Amino acid sequence: MSEFLGLPFPLGMDLLMAMPATLGYLVLGIIVLGFIGAAGFVLARLGIKPLWAVVLVVPVLQIISLWVMAYMKWPRHALPQNKTPGN
Repeated sequence: MSEFLGLPFPLGMDLLMAMPATLGYLVLGIIVLGFIGAAGFVLARLGIKPLWAVVLVVPVLQIISLWVMAYMKWPRHALPQNKTPGN
């Protein structure tokens, strides 16, 4: 266990290890689903398909997909200059 002010205090993975296995998997699943949901929301606001958020869970594909998204032509920038996304 980690220590906080000299007292044993569960942090991070120590907290998951201290829980029963089923509860630990449930908490970890909720965290991963929250990450995917938040990333999907941000990607949808940027005009990119939210399914890209599923790729962000795999570590090596995460780096590659972020690199690809950084250099691709974004849909919001493809609009004519005199139009706004709301019109």
